[in-house]
Amino acid sequence: MKKLLITFLCLFIAFHAHCKWKQVSTLQRGTNSVTILQKEAKSDIRINPDKTKFIKTYYKLNITFKEKKFTIKLPDGFYVNKHELFMKPITFIDPQKEKIYIFISEKTENPRYYGMEGYVYTYDITFNDLEKETIFVNANMGWYPIFKVKNNVLTLQHYLYSGGYNMVSIITPNGYWKSFKIDRRSAKEAEQEYLSQK
Repeated sequence: MKKLLITFLCLFIAFHAHCKWKQVSTLQRGTNSVTILQKEAKSDIRINPDKTKFIKTYYKLNITFKEKKFTIKLPDGFYVNKHELFMKPITFIDPQKEKIYIFISEKTENPRYYGMEGYVYTYDITFNDLEKETIFVNANMGWYPIFKVKNNVLTLQHYLYSGGYNMVSIITPNGYWKSFKIDRRSAKEAEQEYLSQK
């Protein structure tokens, strides 16, 4: 009976430890900041052909914008590998438009392929509105993501393993995203640029 009680207590503690929100990253731009936190659903996983596991994960954002503090929780769960640095969600703060952009990629359901899906969430601070757009499906891209601004246009640079391409997804004037192949590059080059961003 004592062993059973100890086992139950250990399981209870382990379960609640996994339910806690853990900080993933913080983006600081002047006095504005976004901190991403995650929580895993340990029993819900997807698997790659090489047996890599992707655990269903939920995210929330602690935001400081113009001295106001608030929290938003993304309504969806995403299948990610927490040990893969290049799968961390990334954010971009646009103080002029008062919007925050969040890019997240996840493993698709099919375990026979390396397919990924990528999404951009746009949070409108003024109207407290969150919108989601899928920018690619069933493709092994979205790696080493970097938000950039070119000619006053927000872009998302990322990497496509199939063929080794530098990809750019661009937000169009009507608010939708389109993706294009830019040039060939190695995964190592994409990784170096990703790691050099500040």
